Amino acid sequence: MRDVVLMALASAGGVDAQGDSMRAISHYQGQPIEAITPVCGAPVSESRNQNGPVYTFTTNTDSTAVSTSSTMGFIGNAQVSATTTAPTPVTIHCRVQVFTDTNKRVTGLKGDGANGTCSSMFQ
Repeated sequence: MRDVVLMALASAGGVDAQGDSMRAISHYQGQPIEAITPVCGAPVSESRNQNGPVYTFTTNTDSTAVSTSSTMGFIGNAQVSATTTAPTPVTIHCRVQVFTDTNKRVTGLKGDGANGTCSSMFQ
């Protein structure tokens, strides 16, 4: 569950995930940071900006991508082609910064990660 929530939050940073961004933040907007930590775990860091604390959460999720390779050539005068498809293990990295006000209530977020992958894991 933690990874799914972080992936959902991280998708908010992607340009092709604007709809998910609004749904993800609207649930936590105005709530205390403690509303996020039960599902996302403890933040990996805390810093400050001019408005209040900024909490950073990270997650790595192992997944599988499918790679396809095609080749074409000749055997004598006959043209031949072949296509191979193979699963490739990948690790998806997501980092989410949650911005809060001086009362530690969520005011916004910024996500970094594989936009399409994080977004699709959210759906």
